[in-house]
Amino acid sequence: MVRAIIPDPERCVFCFECALACSHRMEGMFSPARSRVRVLEAREGHGIPVVCVQCPDRPCVEACPTGALSADGGVVRVDPELCVGCGSCHEACPAGAVWVLEGLAVKCEVCEDPPCVRICPTGALRVEDAPDEVRRAALDGLTRLLGGRKPA
Repeated sequence: MVRAIIPDPERCVFCFECALACSHRMEGMFSPARSRVRVLEAREGHGIPVVCVQCPDRPCVEACPTGALSADGGVVRVDPELCVGCGSCHEACPAGAVWVLEGLAVKCEVCEDPPCVRICPTGALRVEDAPDEVRRAALDGLTRLLGGRKPA
C-alpha cells in the first residue's frame, strides 16, 4: 500500500480550489499554474483533476536520466539537486502529472494533511493508503478521460 491522492473526476466541478490550496502550501502563492494538481476542463462545469496517483509502474522514475526521481517508501519524490528540468518525466507519465516549473520537475508528493483534499467542496480528491490495483485504476481512469491530452 502506498499513500496517494486518488481523484474522482465525476465529482469535480472545475472550481480550482484544490489547485489554489496546493499552490499556496507548496509555493506560498495562490496560482493554479504553480500547483501540483492541475484541473483540465472536461465539459462545462466539470473538470478533470490531474494529480500523481503514485502509479505502480512509475515510468517517470525510469525515464529520468539523472536519477532525480525516486520512489522511496512508495511515493515518488523529486530531488531538486539532481533534476535538470529536461521534461523526460512529464513525457513518460501517462497522465502528464509531472510538470517542469522554472527548470525543475514538480509533482504531488502527498504532503501531510493535503490542503487540496481538505478544501475540495465535492470530495473529488481523497488521500488514502492505496493498493496497486486502486492506483492503477485511478491512472487508467485519468488517461481515458484525458484522451491523450496532457497538462502543460
